[in-house]
Amino acid sequence: NKDVTDAIQKVAAAYDCKIVEGVLSHQLKQFVIDGNKVVLSISNPDTRVDDAEFEENEVYAIDILTSSGEGKPKLLDEKQTTIYKRAVDKNYHLKMKASRFIFSEISQKFPIMPFSAR
Repeated sequence: NKDVTDAIQKVAAAYDCKIVEGVLSHQLKQFVIDGNKVVLSISNPDTRVDDAEFEENEVYAIDILTSSGEGKPKLLDEKQTTIYKRAVDKNYHLKMKASRFIFSEISQKFPIMPFSAR
């Protein structure tokens, strides 16, 4: 994964762009959009990931964001999160009836993909 990070940085430098910090690319698995193996777009001391080797038949979503500026994202509006996703590989033991109802609705309507609070 570090070789991919280096290649992304070289291409961005060739076009006089900077890679936006904090963007991660993930391994994809069936029904899981954020797998265990991660590729950094830019290496910096604040963000660290485990070294990983790519293997046959693995699929990755490579997210590359570039900027002609500093490469640091700005928070323009402090609004609440409206997009959520369920961790399919986890079991939930909910005590309240309302919590079980909401979880049941989410499981039926949005079994694997992220969804909006709307």
